[in-house]
Amino acid sequence: MSKYRHIFLLFLMLTLGMHFTIGCSDEDQTGEDTDSESDTSGDTDTDTDTDTDTDTDTDTDTDTDTDTDTNTDTDTNTDTDTGTDTGIDTETNTDTETDTDTGTGTDTETDTDTEIDTDTGTDTDTETDTDTDTDPVDDPALDGPHQYESTVDNLESDLYSEGELFYPIDIEDPMPAVSLSGGYTNTHRQMEWLSRRIASHGFVVLAITPNNEYALNHDQWIDAHNGALQKIKDENARPDSPIYESIDEERLGMVGYSYGGGGVTLVAEDNTHSVITVIGVCPYYGGKDLGENVEIPIFYIAGTNDVLSWPIAVKNTYDRTPETTSKLYINYDGLAHMNVIWPGEEWTPKLSTHIISFLKLYLAGDNEGYMTYIAGEAFESQTLEGWFSETNSASL
Repeated sequence: MSKYRHIFLLFLMLTLGMHFTIGCSDEDQTGEDTDSESDTSGDTDTDTDTDTDTDTDTDTDTDTDTDTDTNTDTDTNTDTDTGTDTGIDTETNTDTETDTDTGTGTDTETDTDTEIDTDTGTDTDTETDTDTDTDPVDDPALDGPHQYESTVDNLESDLYSEGELFYPIDIEDPMPAVSLSGGYTNTHRQMEWLSRRIASHGFVVLAITPNNEYALNHDQWIDAHNGALQKIKDENARPDSPIYESIDEERLGMVGYSYGGGGVTLVAEDNTHSVITVIGVCPYYGGKDLGENVEIPIFYIAGTNDVLSWPIAVKNTYDRTPETTSKLYINYDGLAHMNVIWPGEEWTPKLSTHIISFLKLYLAGDNEGYMTYIAGEAFESQTLEGWFSETNSASL
């Protein structure tokens, strides 16, 4: 009996132990701890454990970025060419940045970046440039741009022995015209280089030989130039003429060398044909006091090596010409009397530069740009290069 009691107690203890193990396992899975123990005495033990964890985290981040860019640019450019340049330039830059950090249990951050860039530019440019004529000019030292032809037909006159007419063929507007002669013993052929050079720059040229080129007085050259000026007018009116209605008869001039230079000065004092420009190249006056009655633009040319037309005689004639008359005197350093009919490479461009420029200014009257060659920067450069022994001018 005792044996069976021990077995029963052992069985009871094992049963209770298993019940306790199962109860602990159930408690771990539910997260709520409830422990009950029963014994044969009838006592109940209850254990309750409750754990509540609440975590609230609020994070508010506000970022406001305002960027205002105002750019006003006003540019005014007025060009009236007065040589005055005024500039006003105003620039305003404003940069405002606000950074606010507020913590009230909640973390709030406000970042405000305001940038105002105001650029107001007022640029006033006033420039005044006074220039009589800015058009480019043809180099008077070289052949001009115009094509021309020549003729000896229908040029007969009782006042000269022969002549040749040179005329541009690519100009539609009425052209200025000149009579041209050599001097003692010269024919018009010896002045051909200058006739062609003048024609290439847009002038009609009638080159003539006096009836007696060996005469020792000016009458032959006075007659020859008066006859040539009349022939130019006649050919301008003749329908079959190559220069028919091509001449501006209000723009007539004369060019004469040596005795012919003295002759054109005498014609200018009388001025029957309303000549408006005269050039005397190494003019020979034969002791005559001329110049006092010349009232039209006149150019006197002399040379330091000229032993026939002395520079002092030419200068005295220039001095007697009224100061109110547009007049120019150039005494070329090294120029001899015969260099005019045989100018060669040295004197062709030098003589041409001033003869063409003077005719362009006072006979053609079409471009003040040529003034630089007789009274401007180009003329000053020539002076520095030693072209001249003496120069004088008035009323240019």
